Amino acid sequence: MPTQTSLPFPLESESATAWLQSLSSLPPANAANRLNQAWKTLSTSPLSGDNPLATMIGMVPPTLHLAQGLAVFARAEWPANAKSCKAAKLAIQLFRHASLAFARLASGLSDDGERGRVAMFYALQLAGFCLRTGARFYEAPSASLWKKSAQLYVLAEKQRWLNQAISVKVADFKNAGTLDAVFKRNLLFTLCAPNRYSETEIDQLFQFAGQTQHLLQFNRHDVGDFDFYWELTDSEPKPRRHPKWPLPKDSLAISTQRLGRALQQGEISVDMAVATRNRLAQHLLGYDQIFSSLTIGPAQPARLLTGFAAVSGYLQGEDRLSKIMRLSEQNHGSRATLHNMTLMPLEHEKSFFNQSPKSNGAGHLDSFEVRLLRSTSKQFLVAESTTGSFGNGDIALLYREQLAAKLVIIRQQTLFEDASLLLLEPIPGKIEPYAIDNPLGRQQCALLIDAESASAEIILPPGKYGTQTDIALAHFKSVTLLACVEHNPWFNRFKIRVGS
Repeated sequence: MPTQTSLPFPLESESATAWLQSLSSLPPANAANRLNQAWKTLSTSPLSGDNPLATMIGMVPPTLHLAQGLAVFARAEWPANAKSCKAAKLAIQLFRHASLAFARLASGLSDDGERGRVAMFYALQLAGFCLRTGARFYEAPSASLWKKSAQLYVLAEKQRWLNQAISVKVADFKNAGTLDAVFKRNLLFTLCAPNRYSETEIDQLFQFAGQTQHLLQFNRHDVGDFDFYWELTDSEPKPRRHPKWPLPKDSLAISTQRLGRALQQGEISVDMAVATRNRLAQHLLGYDQIFSSLTIGPAQPARLLTGFAAVSGYLQGEDRLSKIMRLSEQNHGSRATLHNMTLMPLEHEKSFFNQSPKSNGAGHLDSFEVRLLRSTSKQFLVAESTTGSFGNGDIALLYREQLAAKLVIIRQQTLFEDASLLLLEPIPGKIEPYAIDNPLGRQQCALLIDAESASAEIILPPGKYGTQTDIALAHFKSVTLLACVEHNPWFNRFKIRVGS
């Protein structure tokens, strides 16, 4: 662990000012690296000096200047090359380490109301800038930063700091005057799922979150009406898991209904395209318009297989059967190929989704009966289920007799009488399962989507992944992770570049 002596200056304002001035003669990347190391040390080392808060506040303006300059350079060089990727990661690290340093100081100043609140305010503002910069470069959010933010929320709530006015001199931080406002800004931005939007839209979402955070509604009690929740012992906020599942212990229930309605009805002036605004309102309102658009007509029976392990296991088994069938056809020269990787089932596979399915080498896989209902949506499907328990955000395979199976994501659920209505978003494209080469011998699978196209994607099991990471796949070229499109407890989804 770094010690206080590893700082390049004594923790006093005059010494820090002189050191910061010396950075101006260095190339921006070198200056940013040195400043990043200083923040990293401050986030882990014992703090001394008469007023470390004043010293750290003096380090914020050059941090903002260097980090924002690096981000501008990296975007100008995008799609990523080695130089732009390093610049983007350094910008994110600068904000992250600065935020963690202020968070550490705030925790140590819990008995000093005024200085503790200011330190926490800087920590949260820098955390928000880290979230925005990470989203701009399609990185998954920092779990450690969200965990620290949750600890700060518990402290602020205990000390009754949330709604006390705070005044700071940094112009970029003057858009919020309380800790409550910054907490809500950061939460709302993340709940908007910014990685699914373009860079321009990400900046608009951050501005939107700052302007409208006051419309978020919080509740510490396990109530029925909430859309998202923040587990204050875990990491980032998440969509509600299921209408019937209780709120996890030590969580904050978050309702976006009031905000979603105001956005939908045009009561909020926002700088974004109509299509973006409608898409965001739909998300914040739990897709209620789609559920209410169901039309009368015969329901279509289907089955749903859920969970990354079950879906990838099934697809691997299907892939093996496909290869056996192709070998058989080559040997006998008889039937035309019956199988392709658009997930069309073989004749002998059609019993796979029965209540007691036979294993195709992938183990025992349970699926659930659902009925597909008619709706006016062209992007989503709506299924009704009276059995099974599904989690919002989980991945699934939707199967109908005689039709190609579809890979889907469960986006939302609502209750209707004794049934659950599931909103399913199909993932288009050719799906191919590949084993991940793992030196530790762990058996894991990845799902490639349209691997031969310019818009190729990969779906990976839950875990921590970074952009520009290479993933080695068995019997396939390696792939490079370019952009995190989706990150949740169920799976990770990235845009990729296939190796040559």
